[in-house]
Amino acid sequence: MGILLSIFMQIVSSPKRWTPEYKEKIWGQIKDIELPDHQYENLMTYYSIYALVSAYLQPMSRTSNVSAITERYMGKHQHSNRAYFGMYFNNICLIGKWLCAKHTETELLENAADLKQLMTALFIKKWKPNDRDFETIGLRPYIMKAYIILSRCESHIFRKIVDDICETVFSTKPVNQLLEAGIFYYQNDKERITDWFNNWLSDDGLVWNESIGDRNRIIQDFCVVKKSMIYVIRLICPMH
Repeated sequence: MGILLSIFMQIVSSPKRWTPEYKEKIWGQIKDIELPDHQYENLMTYYSIYALVSAYLQPMSRTSNVSAITERYMGKHQHSNRAYFGMYFNNICLIGKWLCAKHTETELLENAADLKQLMTALFIKKWKPNDRDFETIGLRPYIMKAYIILSRCESHIFRKIVDDICETVFSTKPVNQLLEAGIFYYQNDKERITDWFNNWLSDDGLVWNESIGDRNRIIQDFCVVKKSMIYVIRLICPMH
């Protein structure tokens, strides 16, 4: 498992110019790695890492990549909803392919309609509770932030699709797992962020209509987001 995590960190932390031969060699070392299918804690985190690395290293199409990973997962977890997990792994693998294209300075060979459909299914569609996976809900902010960061490097339809999805998702000023991703998206728009905070935390904000438990959780989440914003601001504009 250590080599899988190491390769993942190398991929997401800095651009790589690995030759096809080197990628094939690395994939040969991790393709049959044992994933913790016997446990549920962090299971989808490991599968997500495996899916992204697989898409990044292998030259096969995203759809073929997703098919293989979905089959592997479903073979161990027959009770899961194939449509949901196929959609989820499609999003992860698309990010893997996008990262690969970015690092090799090549064109992203993906269909814009597919990107819109996949993001809509993950971030907007209302899945039945029994069809979705709880851990993947918690992983959505990281996926959304990856899409946002990658789209900033684009000047065409892919960026517009990500922007449109973000505007739709964040228009309701959510205070669920996507709060941090939303503030990250609007980090250069002080007015939108202030409006989001005021909508929930002002004297007549929505938070006071929530139960005590939810109220405390929402306030705590905003405090965490505020601290992260201050940290980002200090990185961008350090004091002299």
